[in-house]
Amino acid sequence: GLRMPENSVNQEDAQKVLKDSKLDLGASLPVGNMMALVTHPGIWSIMLVELLISWIFTLNSQAAGAIYWSSVVGVADDMRSAYIAMESLIGGGAFGVVATLYVTHLYHSSADIESAVTLRVSVAALFATLTLAIFGSTPIGALLGIVALYQYYFVFPWTNIEFLSIVDSIRAKTCNDN
Repeated sequence: GLRMPENSVNQEDAQKVLKDSKLDLGASLPVGNMMALVTHPGIWSIMLVELLISWIFTLNSQAAGAIYWSSVVGVADDMRSAYIAMESLIGGGAFGVVATLYVTHLYHSSADIESAVTLRVSVAALFATLTLAIFGSTPIGALLGIVALYQYYFVFPWTNIEFLSIVDSIRAKTCNDN
């Protein structure tokens, strides 16, 4: 049993508190929570979204950008890195910060994050497709179209919020802790 020092807390009171707490220590083990996460359908949908977004990120990578800027737009080799840096700074840097702030705002205002993010990314993808198809052979059109593809950065904070929500719901079920 639990052994307390004689001068700290009454032994019987400590045993009573432990017995009355209704804390299921087995349910709070990491393995139990991990199994609950792995079997939760929401986790699989988040993983699918993250996989698709990672695929888009791969298509929009430095290698694909270098090929696009050189062969399609015709940017000279000495300027290619400058355009890639601008697309990364505007798309990755600015949209990354704005996306996190925007999605966090949606979360705190109890808005439908999934619909807002899906709409934003879909419209941006359509805009980027049209821009690249029509103006993609010019440096400004290519920069505008490629930067518009970075709207997928709005997905990452949303999936993080969804994941934490699932973890909280599992924790509430297994630990009776709200």
